[in-house]
Amino acid sequence: IDGKPDGTDFGMDEETERLESLRKPFLSLLAKAQEES
Repeated sequence: IDGKPDGTDFGMDEETERLESLRKPFLSLLAKAQEES
């Protein structure tokens, strides 16, 4: 995901999807906060 080949992305699809679904709204909130400041 971050382009780091450390081998942690094997069999971690469920965990990865959970992290992604948390990260996307977080990033959009972060972008909005940066626009306002």
